[in-house]
Amino acid sequence: MQHEIIRDFIRIEKATALVRDNSLKAYELRGHHYFYLRILLHQPGINQERMAELLMVNKSSVARNIARLEEHGIVERMADGGSFRLHLTEKGRMIIEQAEGMVREWYTEIFSDLDENDQKELAG
Repeated sequence: MQHEIIRDFIRIEKATALVRDNSLKAYELRGHHYFYLRILLHQPGINQERMAELLMVNKSSVARNIARLEEHGIVERMADGGSFRLHLTEKGRMIIEQAEGMVREWYTEIFSDLDENDQKELAG
């Protein structure tokens, strides 16, 4: 039974990763960019060091990915003393809000058979 639950969870996560990938594909972005944009939506002005901590990746990886997002006009860096604060542009805000909507719709669809109490419990 436990193996089945784990297997189902892995399938759901793989399918959710595809939804994230597809939600960003039109903007020439990849699924992992979803997490960068989501953090910036909910924590505007975060610096790259804190972003690296939250994503559990190294700072150089964050710098590369932010540079890519900046090139696409999705993120902007604002100087703040010796570091940069990161912010979504309007384009970036539109992209992540659309992507989050697609992921929410996906979760609604896959969990629609659960009653309201079970859905609330899963939501934490």
